[in-house]
Amino acid sequence: MSGDAIFQIIFGLVIAAVIACVAVFILRKLKGSLKIVMARTSFDSGSDIEGQIIVKTNKETHGNFLSVALVADEITTRYEDDERKTDTREVYRDQYELEGSRAYPAGHEASHDFKLPIPAMDNMETPLGKAISSFAQSFGSRQSRVEWTVESRLDATGVDLVVKKIVSVR
Repeated sequence: MSGDAIFQIIFGLVIAAVIACVAVFILRKLKGSLKIVMARTSFDSGSDIEGQIIVKTNKETHGNFLSVALVADEITTRYEDDERKTDTREVYRDQYELEGSRAYPAGHEASHDFKLPIPAMDNMETPLGKAISSFAQSFGSRQSRVEWTVESRLDATGVDLVVKKIVSVR
């Protein structure tokens, strides 16, 4: 196989991937949107995150469930042979269902209050505690951090609606 043929195949695959991403984005926008509203985005360990999820549908949508979750991901960056590599591992998820299965008519708009408890960071035996400990002990060519997000998802027929908001937990 010639170099031109390989280039054309790779170029075609890249174009197909870009088109697929754009199509998903467009389908989500046509279906509707989710929005997370919070008075603040910085919190202490052991406190609660309070806010609202605003659901807007542009066309009739069948939802399997609407949820909100507090998620912590450990993000580790390391260097191998002068190349930066990043790994992400979910270490905590506390998810609550706000609504069960239902049909959302076109033009539907509603808000749902939520309250998510933040775990206390003093128990180092849990996966979250181990991630925090790893973060505190990172050195040399390996660096770790924990990124917290509030995530809402309308699991729906076809394309899901998803929104995430990064929060700071001290």
